[in-house]
Amino acid sequence: MNYSRRCAEASTVQAYQRRGLPLAPGMEISFVVTDSAKWKVDPERDASKFDAGYYRGLLENAWAEAEFVFSWISP
Repeated sequence: MNYSRRCAEASTVQAYQRRGLPLAPGMEISFVVTDSAKWKVDPERDASKFDAGYYRGLLENAWAEAEFVFSWISP
């Protein structure tokens, strides 16, 4: 499995391989981003910390995409 650029998925594949966890094409892999600046991740089952700023950004982006629905509801 080769990735042409750095991303969470590529880091996850490497983390799984380092731990000797099984991988197969098309399988779902779970991970926790521990340092988004360096794309460091841990498999979900081994994660003991997380990058709060990264996950805050995901939540902010999700809210920005959904908030327009709530703007249509009058108070």
